[in-house]
Amino acid sequence: MKKIALTGCIICLFACTGNTNLTLSKITLRDLKGTEVHLDQMASSGILVLTFMSPDCPLCINYTRTIRLLHEEFLSDHVNFVMVYAGRYHTVEEILEFQKEYQLELQGILDPDFKLTRMVSASVTPQVIVIAPEQKIVYSGAIDDWAYTTGKKRAVVKQHYLEGAIRKVLNDSLPEPRITEPIGCIIEL
Repeated sequence: MKKIALTGCIICLFACTGNTNLTLSKITLRDLKGTEVHLDQMASSGILVLTFMSPDCPLCINYTRTIRLLHEEFLSDHVNFVMVYAGRYHTVEEILEFQKEYQLELQGILDPDFKLTRMVSASVTPQVIVIAPEQKIVYSGAIDDWAYTTGKKRAVVKQHYLEGAIRKVLNDSLPEPRITEPIGCIIEL
């Protein structure tokens, strides 16, 4: 019952934000060095992939290699990968250590007050949000179908949702599916 309610809520929230432009310029966030980040500029210069992560979430740790490889694959295609750390649960030092340990040479940003998290309706880590250059969410959900329920994983990945979404947007079409249910650690707002 909880799973159905959560899925319905995610679909409703995504439908509401997916059809209108985001107002990324209204949110001021900082990266791990304390520098102000302009997500609106990143989105307008190419595809923006927000990956909500948590250093102590086992699935986030398991997906670091996948994210790193996708970042490398799409580096020359104007695809901006940004790791988002929501809340105040981890120190900057813990996040930097996490990124160093798992070789995530990606920009990390802090969302201590959940402004971005709420704007894009992120609910778990890891969860990816793909934003097209016109600042519309075109995909929200799981990275792939490896984890299909809490604690259950497939032996072989069949659906590469994030990779497929990026390829579709690069080819000027909309991803299908546009939303999947992310599996992972709940972001406690």
